[in-house]
Amino acid sequence: MNARRHYLLSGFIVMIIFQQCNPIRFYQDDIQYFTEIPLKDQKQDYTRIYFPDDLKPERPYIEAGLVRVSVRGHLRTQHLAAQLRTKAQHLGLDAVIVGERINEGSRGANLGEAMVLGAVDGVVAGVLGQEGEGGSSVEEFETYSHSVLEGIGIKYVDNIHTIENSVKSEKVYLADKPGELLYLKEFFLNGETKSIDFDEQVAIHIHDNYVEAFSLHHLINQQANWGYRTYDNKVVKRAYFKTTDWKLKNCRFVYDLNRVNSIKRIVIRYPGQDKKDVIRLFSKLGVVERKEIHQNGVMTITEQLIYDKDDRLVARKIFKTEDEVEKLWLIVHYDFYQNSELKNYIGKGDDPINNN
Repeated sequence: MNARRHYLLSGFIVMIIFQQCNPIRFYQDDIQYFTEIPLKDQKQDYTRIYFPDDLKPERPYIEAGLVRVSVRGHLRTQHLAAQLRTKAQHLGLDAVIVGERINEGSRGANLGEAMVLGAVDGVVAGVLGQEGEGGSSVEEFETYSHSVLEGIGIKYVDNIHTIENSVKSEKVYLADKPGELLYLKEFFLNGETKSIDFDEQVAIHIHDNYVEAFSLHHLINQQANWGYRTYDNKVVKRAYFKTTDWKLKNCRFVYDLNRVNSIKRIVIRYPGQDKKDVIRLFSKLGVVERKEIHQNGVMTITEQLIYDKDDRLVARKIFKTEDEVEKLWLIVHYDFYQNSELKNYIGKGDDPINNN
């Protein structure tokens, strides 16, 4: 075996070990949201932590959600606050109004019911009562506590300016019937589906199998019902589930080695089916402008992606390829929420708090 083949085989063995040791993980929010207004697009330079004795903010704000940090063992409050601040900055929060510090005890999984007596240096000591032949006996055990700090994350009303990036509706038209709406899907501000409207049953099939199934938002960004695996700080695989044990498809991502975090190909396989889709992505200046969908080795669909001056995806033109000839088949339009709607939206459910 020559050196090159040896290195390739070694890399293959390493990848097998990696696959076994790095299981699929599911997405989890770092915050329990109270609002549908999206905040994650805003990264704050500084987020203030308000403790119970501090004066509350004077600027009108909304309560965005409950944010929490938990660290094993005993940690000083200022260190917990620093971690809470970092998490809140990532979430786009302006401040966090914290409650009292919490210390939580947790036992080892192999122990029975415990009665906690106290905590010393982050270790919780206690007793475990068991029934023996001669009556009750007592066994000692120990476990670790967790230091917890949580609070209400807030967003100042005059700092909320991200709703113009939220898709309000998706409209699908047949290219040969441009004036007739085939399928309409409306969204809440947080991206969840608000309503669906269509004229014929075939519209659902077209949307689900061609519009949404090959959408980059669905394949790369959507988190609900998706699990993921990372390698070298990149997502290399995602799996889409109907339920936690019913997998619908696996997506493997191939990156362009000449561009940072640029995906050039997505390979999709469907468990239990002899079917494989490959999506080739063609980008310019970091933005995907064209897609080619190859189904079982044959290119069947191509797509042109159209953006506005703010780099928002506003339209998709989907072509069917038959006998090596592309024919425009579907046109998809995306409408966005406007900043002028924000005041009315806050007034309906997210009433601002003013401590003046």
